[in-house]
Amino acid sequence: MKRQGILSVASSLIVPIILIAVWETIVRFQMVPPSQSAPPSRVVARLGELLWSGVLINHALFSLGRLLVGVFLGVFVAILSSISLASLPKADRLFSPTVQLFAGVPIVLWMPFCVMFFGTGEIFKISLTAISAFFLVHTSTFQAIRTIEKDFIELADVYEKSFIQKLKDVLLPFATPAIFTALRASLALGWIVLFFVEYASSKEGREGLGWFIADSRSVGRVEEEFAGLILLAIIAFLVDKFIGAIQKRSLQWSDTLESALQTHNL
Repeated sequence: MKRQGILSVASSLIVPIILIAVWETIVRFQMVPPSQSAPPSRVVARLGELLWSGVLINHALFSLGRLLVGVFLGVFVAILSSISLASLPKADRLFSPTVQLFAGVPIVLWMPFCVMFFGTGEIFKISLTAISAFFLVHTSTFQAIRTIEKDFIELADVYEKSFIQKLKDVLLPFATPAIFTALRASLALGWIVLFFVEYASSKEGREGLGWFIADSRSVGRVEEEFAGLILLAIIAFLVDKFIGAIQKRSLQWSDTLESALQTHNL
């Protein structure tokens, strides 16, 4: 097993190593304008310097904090709203058309409204991230709950289960895979949103990775631009892996709706 694990890791590194070698070759032979790129060797060296000085770490912490607060706030509200609308027909008829209408609005069009209500500070950045997460998770969770077999709901009613019990024993186990899938997509989208809002509105000392990357590009610091991009990619990868590990454990709880019902004597 240990040898297989080493071989698996080694095989997963083949493509990145080839891409890095191609990148280095293209830049060294000036197949792209030097002002538009930098060799990976110089980028990695600059990344190390920026990490050692604490500059990139400071930017990364601000961006990661905004991302996590915004996404999980949006996810929390989305779970509440999707469960409420999927479980209450009257609420569904009243609110779902409006939610569907707003879900199709590009996230950049929400910026003027967020500025109007929250200004251009931290709440503005977090709110846009939360909005982008809300619509993804709400739509996925709502559709997942609506596909639950009516027999399961009726069986819960026969046993006179309260709404909280149905939520814990039926709705959430069935919707958990959809929630985690949408959560991981929301985290990826959240980085894109932050990239724009941090550059559009920044306060000295609290800028973030999005601002750092865009600012480096605008003044021609190509090595720093790519260093910021690499760090952002690494953080996004690690966050996704962490959520993926939690998702894998959660699937043991909600492997099938039938097993959840049997476990709770429904």
